[in-house]
Amino acid sequence: MWNPMESLSEHQFQARFRRSKEGFIFVAAVIVPKIIIPLKRGTQIPSFMQLFVALKFYSAGTFQIQNGDLTNLSQGPISKIAKRVSQALDSLKPRFIRYPTEDEAVVIRQRFYDYGGFPGVSSRICGQLERAEVPTILLGDSGYGDTGFLMTPFSHPVILAEKRYQSAQIKTRNPIEPCNGVLKQRFNCLSSFHQITPLYVRHLKKLEDTLIPHVIARYTKALEDQLALIREYVQDYEDHQKSLNPVEGNPLDIYRLVRRLALLTGPDLTKLSKYALDELTTIAGLVNIEDKNEAVLSLLHLQYTYSLSVHTGVTLTAAHSMEIAQSALHGGYYSFALEWLQVTNKSNKREQRFTDFELLEATNALMVEHDTNYEVKRAQRHMFIYPQTFKAWNMSLQELLTMPPPSMALGQSELIKTIPDTGAAKREPYNTIALCQGNNFQGNAVRSKLRCYLDHDANSYFLIQPVRVEELGEGLTIFHSFLTNSQVDEINRVAFNKIGLAATRREASTVLKNSEPVAWGLKRRAELLLGLNILGVNASESVRFSLYSTGGGLRAHNDAAGHYDENDPDLAWDKTNYVDRLKTMLIYLSDIDVGGITAFTNLGVAVRPTKGSALFWSNYASNAEDLDPLITHAGCPVLLGIKSYATLWITKSANMLMKKCPRKSLHSEQNR
Repeated sequence: MWNPMESLSEHQFQARFRRSKEGFIFVAAVIVPKIIIPLKRGTQIPSFMQLFVALKFYSAGTFQIQNGDLTNLSQGPISKIAKRVSQALDSLKPRFIRYPTEDEAVVIRQRFYDYGGFPGVSSRICGQLERAEVPTILLGDSGYGDTGFLMTPFSHPVILAEKRYQSAQIKTRNPIEPCNGVLKQRFNCLSSFHQITPLYVRHLKKLEDTLIPHVIARYTKALEDQLALIREYVQDYEDHQKSLNPVEGNPLDIYRLVRRLALLTGPDLTKLSKYALDELTTIAGLVNIEDKNEAVLSLLHLQYTYSLSVHTGVTLTAAHSMEIAQSALHGGYYSFALEWLQVTNKSNKREQRFTDFELLEATNALMVEHDTNYEVKRAQRHMFIYPQTFKAWNMSLQELLTMPPPSMALGQSELIKTIPDTGAAKREPYNTIALCQGNNFQGNAVRSKLRCYLDHDANSYFLIQPVRVEELGEGLTIFHSFLTNSQVDEINRVAFNKIGLAATRREASTVLKNSEPVAWGLKRRAELLLGLNILGVNASESVRFSLYSTGGGLRAHNDAAGHYDENDPDLAWDKTNYVDRLKTMLIYLSDIDVGGITAFTNLGVAVRPTKGSALFWSNYASNAEDLDPLITHAGCPVLLGIKSYATLWITKSANMLMKKCPRKSLHSEQNR
């Protein structure tokens, strides 16, 4: 079995697992005793390998199946390993997380005060995790409710004391934001696209249409029985209140009082619905709060990618839109938060779900968060702030909820146009959005040299039915009708059957190996067309089938390397995983209603998925050593429909002598 401790250098090991070999040995020593139980009867995976798999998933945030490919494990064990190791790590909190003593807490509070001027703040955790035994204060943003120990900003500070409090609170709290950023960089599983996969949605719909209504009916009956008991209590209490006799002086009155309270607090009130509630909450695969949060974040991600309007034909209540507004605020989508608050205000006039005070408080919270560190956000080209602070607009809260001035509505598409050219890496997010919206910003010099033609020279196999080829850019080609509809349908059928319902909540992918006819046939057709070694030993990876629904997509990347942080090379994804991916063929297995574009962010090309067509490119420059920056690409989130595709990675080691010489650079002519 593959052992990274032996096969990787120290630098490669740190890049892949985010810690040194010495650090891994230390972690293994405390974790291994907790994960030695077999995953299931007859299956024994070495504990150190389980730890490798989990750490790789934490650091890269990639598909569990892809991590499994590195260790020859299927997706099922990978999922169980990640859960088991996470639980083992969680159990070690008492050993490695030490709360400060009272004397230490005094020192910590003084340090916080010296830094931000806010007295009484301690790093000690209290509340649900740990009850504080010394006076301590926690600081939070305006999304949290103000309590005796959790201090949040004023919604609209007026007097000098409130402004001083505001300044000290914000300055003392801000250091946590860079910490969160570092954690997301170091452990990429914390930062990913938000989606609920189509198979899981289909599973939920089936539950709702079949099983759940019957359970709900039983639960409703139990609740009605509970309500009858409560009504009995209220009626008895009201009748008893009419009596003028002192309760403590009459044994019957005492009995009546005790019986009434026992009726309210005893087990009879809860046992009626316990069975139905347990049945309802234990239905396999039932949606939970995490799924709801994923759905909201997916909605916001689609809104900023495609500049969607909040006005929709889907009926939303005031509670729905308020929840979306609060999620937008917590996620930093300030302009969207205001739009959803306006929708809430409009719906609330009919429903009266929230008081005016609650709506104004939510608007105040938005103003505070938007204006906090505004200049820093603007310098960082934050895409969801307005041209000025809310304070500068000098508008009342009610005006903000009803009719913001047109000059405030600076959409991110307009912001994209105003961003100066500061280099490809910094423009990449803006390029991605522009391409996802269907823009193509290739130069005319490049477009004039691109061709469409019928290729029947690649192999005699294509003499009778030549391939329709379209050049999209330097090194980027699409083969139209590469597969027939029947071939595509067969691949989808086989892949769907392999995926099943395993881990379909957020991920739906599988691999098709050469032993499977659909994979062998696809590779053979690609081999004949491209003239490359694909079916040979280690000539290509297994065909990867991926499935995305609304909100699903991929961030900009090069298939031959992971993400690279130019400011901290030690946090880069390990490139040794994928360096052998010389060329990529991406075969679209479905048409997409809206969205799902493949965006080549530096090339300026947006490719719309077409069922049966195949994209083809090289991940390396002409020297086969340097990655080609023009091939950096992203998968735009699906807005409407389901996107399925297969990816074929062709290895460099098996095709070095078969690589054709490059043509004259079209990109160089574009820049003349």
